[in-house]
Amino acid sequence: MKKIFVLFVLVFLVFSGVTAQQFPKNTGLVNDFANIIPNDIQQQLESKLRDFEKKTSMEIAVVTINSLGDMSIEEYAEKLFKEWGIGKKGKDNGVLFIVSMQERKMRIETGYGAEALLPDAICKRITSGLVVPYFKKKEYAAGIVSGTNGIIENLERALKKEESVPAPVAKKDASAGSGLLFAVLTVAIIFIFAALFWLIRKKSRERKDRFFEAVKENIKTNPKPQNDLSETTKFAAAALAASALGKKHPEKENTEDEEHRRREKREEEEEASRRRRRDDDDDDPGSRGGLSGGSSDDGGSSGGFDFGGGGSGGGGASDGW
Repeated sequence: MKKIFVLFVLVFLVFSGVTAQQFPKNTGLVNDFANIIPNDIQQQLESKLRDFEKKTSMEIAVVTINSLGDMSIEEYAEKLFKEWGIGKKGKDNGVLFIVSMQERKMRIETGYGAEALLPDAICKRITSGLVVPYFKKKEYAAGIVSGTNGIIENLERALKKEESVPAPVAKKDASAGSGLLFAVLTVAIIFIFAALFWLIRKKSRERKDRFFEAVKENIKTNPKPQNDLSETTKFAAAALAASALGKKHPEKENTEDEEHRRREKREEEEEASRRRRRDDDDDDPGSRGGLSGGSSDDGGSSGGFDFGGGGSGGGGASDGW
C-alpha cells in the first residue's frame, strides 16, 4: 500500500514539474522569448507600460514565444495568465498580449476586472486591424507596438467614460402623473354625460311644451263639449305626432289650404273679368285702328337682338402642363 502511495506522489510531482516548466519566468512587462523585438523598442514599450500601470494600476503583459507545444492559444494564454498572476490582487485587472511564432497565433487575454473595459470585440478589432497587417509584412516589432498602443488607448478611453458617467438620477414617480391623468379623464367623462343628459331633458321639455300649446290652441279655436273627449284626444295625438316629426300644426295647415283656395278663386274671377273686357273691345269698331304700324302694346322693337358675329359661349377653362 505504501509503494502505491509513493508511486502516486512521484507521478504527481513529475507531472507538476512538467507543467511548471512549460511556462518561462517573467522578466518584466515585456517578455520577448521569441527574440523578435529589438532592445531599444522593448525598453520603450516597457517604460510606457510601467507609466500606464502607475496611472491606472492596470498591468499589461506583452509576451512572445516560439511555440505553444500541445496547447491551443486560448489554453496557453489562460494558464500563463494565472501562472504569472497578471493584474492587481483583488482587482484582477490585468491584460495579456501573447504571440506564438510557430503556430502564427496571437491572443489578448483579460482579467475579470478588465473585461468590461476591453471586451472581446475590441480585442478582436485590435489584433485584426492593428497587428495582423504588420505581421503579414513580417514587421513583428511594429505590429506588437501597434497592438500594445491600441490596448492602452482603448483602456484609457473606457476609463474616461467610466469616470464621466453621471450619478444615477432618481426617477420621477410615474404613478403620480398617471393618477392625475386618470382624474382629469374621469371629470371630463362625467361632464360630457351631464351635458348630454341636460340636452335630452331640454328637448323633452320642449316637446311637452309644444304639445300642451297645441292642445290649448285647439281648445280655443275649436271649442267642444266637455263630455266629447274623443275629438280632443285625437287632435292632441295628431298635434303630438306633428310636433315630434317637426311638421306644422294641423290648424295652421287648414288655414293655409283655405287661403290657397281663396287665392285661386280670386284669380279665376280676375281672368273672367279680363276675358269679358276683351270681348267688349272686339265688338267696338273704333278700337281696331292704329294697331297696324308694326308696334305692339308691349312696346318691344320688331327687329329683335342681333346674334350675328360668331361670339363664343360663356364658360370654359384653360389648362396647361
